[in-house]
Amino acid sequence: MSLPELADSSITREDAINQIISSIAMEEVSLSHIINAEGEKLQYVLGTLDGSSSHIATIEEVLEINRSIHIVLRDAIENQIILRNKLQDALSSAVLIGPTGPTGPTGPSQGPTGPTGPTGPFIYTQHLLMNFDRGFAAIRRRLSLSRLGCCGYSQCNQ
Repeated sequence: MSLPELADSSITREDAINQIISSIAMEEVSLSHIINAEGEKLQYVLGTLDGSSSHIATIEEVLEINRSIHIVLRDAIENQIILRNKLQDALSSAVLIGPTGPTGPTGPSQGPTGPTGPTGPFIYTQHLLMNFDRGFAAIRRRLSLSRLGCCGYSQCNQ
C-alpha cells in the first residue's frame, strides 16, 4: 500500500480545513458501503436477496452472521464517534489567524452611508452536526435492539 501524494505542499489553512472535511465525507461514504454490505450479507443468509441460493440457513448460521454483523456495526459506531469529533474540530477551527491590523481612519460624521459589503462564507455547522447525530443515533438504536452483548456474544457481561 502506498502513501497518498499531496499535489501542493503550500496549501492555506482554509484549504487544509476543507480537505479534512472532505476526507470525513469520504470516510462516511465508505462506512455506508460497509453497512450496506453487512445488510446484504444478512439478506443472503436469510434468502431474501435477489439471486441468492435456495439454501435454508440454520439458526446457528443466522446467529453467527448476526454476531459478525454486530461486531462490524460496533466498530462502525466507534469510527462515527471519531469522525464526529474530527468534524466538530474542523468546523470550529478559525480559518484565518493573524495579528490585528492597524485601525483605519475615521470617516466623516455627516454624509451618505456606503454600500453594504458582501456576505462572507457561511457553513451550516449546526445543520451538519445535527444530521450526523441523527445517523449516529439510528445506528445505536439498531444495535441496542440486538440481544447480543457488546462483542457479539450473548454471554458477554460488559
